[in-house]
Amino acid sequence: MTSLLSTRLLAALLATSLIAGASLAQAQNPWQTNKTPWPRTGPIWQPAPSVDVEILSGDRVLARQTSQLRNDRYSLPSHVPALTKEMTFPRFGIEYSIRVTNRGTSRIVARVAVDGLSVMDGKPARDSGGYVLAAGQSYTITGWRINNDRVKAFLVSKPAESEAAKQGLSSQVGRISVTAIAELPPLPQTWGAAPSARSHTYGAAGGSFGASAGTASGREMSSQVRSVAFKYSNQRTTLDFHYTVGGSDR
Repeated sequence: MTSLLSTRLLAALLATSLIAGASLAQAQNPWQTNKTPWPRTGPIWQPAPSVDVEILSGDRVLARQTSQLRNDRYSLPSHVPALTKEMTFPRFGIEYSIRVTNRGTSRIVARVAVDGLSVMDGKPARDSGGYVLAAGQSYTITGWRINNDRVKAFLVSKPAESEAAKQGLSSQVGRISVTAIAELPPLPQTWGAAPSARSHTYGAAGGSFGASAGTASGREMSSQVRSVAFKYSNQRTTLDFHYTVGGSDR
């Protein structure tokens, strides 16, 4: 019975996400497949993982936030406050990107929403997939994903012209939200229950911001990724950016 419950628990925790910029060495890493058992040796304790998030226009960093991931086992997702930063784009019509860097020693998944839409498919961001980053890895998200090979660029627009407004979803326009979640450690956990499945919108809040800017879909670009398995832990953090447009071109 114990073995059966453990099998069902692991199956429930198994989620499919996308791994960004996989190199040949990473592709051969047995931790990224289901064909090789996870190692059963090594320390249980690990330092708290952290994540950096930057908003860029070209090579220019417009805003940056850093945060450690924390255990939210005893908090409902809606009660875990996000770190919020105000930022300003120089004008409408420019492309921008979101760079996420994993500062921890194990993998994380970055679930990113722009104007309340998941960057993975351009649909409302409710427990959609994310980008899996290895320890120390950095990845730049340049647009909403169309498939595993192509994305549509993020383009600063007026709120009424945003992708969210076109879908009738205006409450999150003007917000970029990044939720980073650490991977479940490979060793058995004996000090508490495993995380349960939860459904919510990451970084979401009710009502409208009265936004002065939004994000539209721009040109198609090449961006190749592949699917991998990822086991979610309770360690997570959410970083929000509220953006506007300033200057004479506003």
